[in-house]
Amino acid sequence: MEKVTISDLGATLADITGVPQPTVMMHARRAREAGLLNKKGHGRGAAQMEPSDAAHLLGMIVAAPLAGPSIKHTVENWKRYADLHVRRGPNAPGKWKIAADLDIPQLAALGADHTLFEFLVSVIDAAKSGDLQSEIERLASENHGILIPDVRVTFHAPRCFVRATVNLAGADLAEEKPYGSVAEIVGDLRQIREFGLRTILTVGESLR
Repeated sequence: MEKVTISDLGATLADITGVPQPTVMMHARRAREAGLLNKKGHGRGAAQMEPSDAAHLLGMIVAAPLAGPSIKHTVENWKRYADLHVRRGPNAPGKWKIAADLDIPQLAALGADHTLFEFLVSVIDAAKSGDLQSEIERLASENHGILIPDVRVTFHAPRCFVRATVNLAGADLAEEKPYGSVAEIVGDLRQIREFGLRTILTVGESLR
């Protein structure tokens, strides 16, 4: 089986996000220099990309500002989002409750104080292993294919705040988690970027 290299991952992300591949690879270069991506070798000796690599690079692309020095400060900008912890409260436990009803071990393994980066790694890893697809197929069969599953991640800028939603079978198996403080989104000027299940499945499957 051939390795999935950074060039392969970059091509996949460029295709699914619509961001030009040279721009994606500039993000990748910054990520490697910062130690966020595997650095081993080039060409046939290049490192195999893993879900953590994909989560970093996808996050850097989505978190990059629409204007300004999006590449120069891409690592610092992404870390502001990557390190956001799931927001907890009396009625909002940090762990994903729906994981108890799903056979997706990657989601169930997330702790009560996990970060956005850890969540992205978990869903990409679930897509790579096929666990996410298997659950979607099972639930579609049980519901006669009438439900439209989605996993959606919404980034807010310029203040850092993210909402992640997992909805695989309607209201009974839907949950939303905020990452960061709601106070961070106070303000009248705001940018919103999001990606969904198609991106997660495409990226995860490309790592096989």
